[in-house]
Amino acid sequence: MQPIYYGWDAAKEHDQEVGHQLFDRHATTKRTVEKLADGIRTLTTSTDPVTVALLHDHVLAMEERMRKGLVMRRWDPFFPELFRYADEIHQRVEPRPDGILVEAHSGNPYVVQLLYRHAEAVTDFAKRGWEAAREPHQLPPKPTSSLSTPLSQDAPMPTNRRSADDSRPLLNDQSQSPSAVYPQQCRGQGGHRRGRHGPSNVWR
Repeated sequence: MQPIYYGWDAAKEHDQEVGHQLFDRHATTKRTVEKLADGIRTLTTSTDPVTVALLHDHVLAMEERMRKGLVMRRWDPFFPELFRYADEIHQRVEPRPDGILVEAHSGNPYVVQLLYRHAEAVTDFAKRGWEAAREPHQLPPKPTSSLSTPLSQDAPMPTNRRSADDSRPLLNDQSQSPSAVYPQQCRGQGGHRRGRHGPSNVWR
């Protein structure tokens, strides 16, 4: 297990906004999930180029956030738990012209159950959008020998999450806003408020 971090980091606002736009556009995605003995294989696709770009950005960003323990959706008990076990997950991400393929494996049976639950949660997000986003997710039964790593709220936060050689064609520096990266027509389709007291709390 690894320590995880509350608080704010340089990329969090952008990553939240990308997630919000995917909730807005959930009806434009298709998703398949294959449960493996030691993990999952998922394929999420869209015929809409903007949604594909959002999927690429979101999945690659979440992969890096998990490696660094930078939690999203901290109010939902499932997601901090998944981030704690990121060092026991071996993941392969393959961006494709029409979407993204993810394979994730673990030798820990409990972590495999976490991967199953995560795949189910993301499928629900893709199916129901904001309605699903506001719901917490239950943890699978945990072996009694497993111990949780405490949340490291006072640990220093990284100043810049993304590496200098990041090849994503999106926000390679934090001076840009998400609205500068994606077309205006992809924002606010569901009429959702974007402020700190609106739907943004689903990713905090």
